Amino acid sequence: MVAPTEAPLFSDIARRPPPARPETIAAIKADPPMAEWVIYMGRQCEKHNCPQ
Repeated sequence: MVAPTEAPLFSDIARRPPPARPETIAAIKADPPMAEWVIYMGRQCEKHNCPQ
């Protein structure tokens, strides 16, 4: 096995969060750290052009 010579790109390992549905919004309201993570991932994926 050959080791990679470069680190993977953010867009290689991340996916955009799915569109929010009512049950997703309810879960996020109950878990503020999760909400922060979803927002962070969405912003980073916009920045790095992650796939859906």
